[in-house]
Amino acid sequence: MQLLKQKASLQTKSMQNLFSQILLGTYNSSKILELQKRLVTAGINHIEFLTLHDFPQIPIAPEHGNTLEENALVKALYYFQKTQIPTLSDDTGLFIEALHGAPGIHSAYYAGFPASAQKNIQKVLKELEGISSRSAYFETAIAFVYPVEGQIQKRVYKGRLQGMITQAPCGQYGFGYDPIFQPINESRTLAEMSLQEKNLISHRSKALSLWIDELCQIIMN
Repeated sequence: MQLLKQKASLQTKSMQNLFSQILLGTYNSSKILELQKRLVTAGINHIEFLTLHDFPQIPIAPEHGNTLEENALVKALYYFQKTQIPTLSDDTGLFIEALHGAPGIHSAYYAGFPASAQKNIQKVLKELEGISSRSAYFETAIAFVYPVEGQIQKRVYKGRLQGMITQAPCGQYGFGYDPIFQPINESRTLAEMSLQEKNLISHRSKALSLWIDELCQIIMN
């Protein structure tokens, strides 16, 4: 029994060493604080998070997938291969029923380049003029790539938030399409909610919860 406990302890330490650093495939450093808070709550406090700011020599990963999952996985695998550090990347899209799923995977640049949240919102509202059915959902896919005994492991976690598109922008918080997205059973848009309120229901938060649950299992088992 004692040998089994010692073996389990060594395995846990080995996995903790493997995940002593995790690279976030983003330039958004604020995501680090979000993840650290979530992981500390789950009992994990040994991970150092890095972002693409720590690797200025690495070109931005291509996004040529046909789905959110493909794009997230392409980015995670690309940055892992460049750094050999376990990597977490995500992709998010807004899918509007009346627009046949648009803007979907093209959400960030729906109104063209360079990306503009205001222009994206204006384009969506213009295309929905005169349309009463405004059902939509946000979806996030998070990909995690890491090595185990010389083999590359790939995982994808998804979260979805159902809602509708409002007639006009409302709210000053959030980003992207938040000012025109009203979740089901809510009278406010995401841009009218505090970050804490949004994190309780958001698509990204749901996907992160799945990742954190599995990370805990990987480290402890």
